Amino acid sequence: HGKFDNNKFDLITAVETIYFWPGPLQSFQEVYRVLKEDGKFLIINELIILSLLLVLLEQELHLIRMSLITL
Repeated sequence: HGKFDNNKFDLITAVETIYFWPGPLQSFQEVYRVLKEDGKFLIINELIILSLLLVLLEQELHLIRMSLITL
């Protein structure tokens, strides 16, 4: 866990920073952990960078699914 309590924030923003985050899946899991149940997560990025991030996240999720299948 990070330095914030679970379900702490109503709003989390990421403005032109998300492409610097280490490991998209773990980063999004941490955002989900600290975000209140009805909270909002706002990502503001250039479209091309966000598209690349989504591709990387999809690839990482696929690798996780594949590793679960082989267990």
